[in-house]
Amino acid sequence: MMITIDHVKAQGYCAKGARVFFKEYGLNWQDFLAQGIEANTLLATHNEMAIALVKKVQENEHGHG
Repeated sequence: MMITIDHVKAQGYCAKGARVFFKEYGLNWQDFLAQGIEANTLLATHNEMAIALVKKVQENEHGHG
């Protein structure tokens, strides 16, 4: 599942904070903006906010949110 900047914003996370997160974890911000990022890549960071984002997107896409 791809996570996009629209998902980030829809969950109330700010783009500035997300950009800092990407830098801290060595992830490419520009690629993310253009294509999104695999949910598994975010989960692999073990970052609580990233995990919460993925779970929320999964719930919303499966009609549970």
